Amino acid sequence: MKDIKTEKGKKINRKTLIDIIELGNYLTVVIPEGPSAELRRLTQARERAIERRTMLVNQVHESVSVVFPEFLPACAPACA
Repeated sequence: MKDIKTEKGKKINRKTLIDIIELGNYLTVVIPEGPSAELRRLTQARERAIERRTMLVNQVHESVSVVFPEFLPACAPACA
C-alpha cells in the first residue's frame, strides 16, 4: 500500500485515508456566498490597498531621504 504525504509531512496510508473520509473526520471547504463573499472580497481589497499605500509611503521616504537627506530627521516628530 502506497503512503500519502500530508501537508505537514506526516505519512498516512490509503486505508487510513479511506477510514477518515468514511467517518467524516475531515475539514470541509466553505465558499462564502452573498454578503459574506462580498465582505471577504472587500476586506481583501482593503488589505491590498493598505499594503500598497505602505509600500508607496516607504518609497516616498526613501526618495526624499536620497534627495534631501536633512529633511526626514528634521520633520520626524511632525511626520510620525
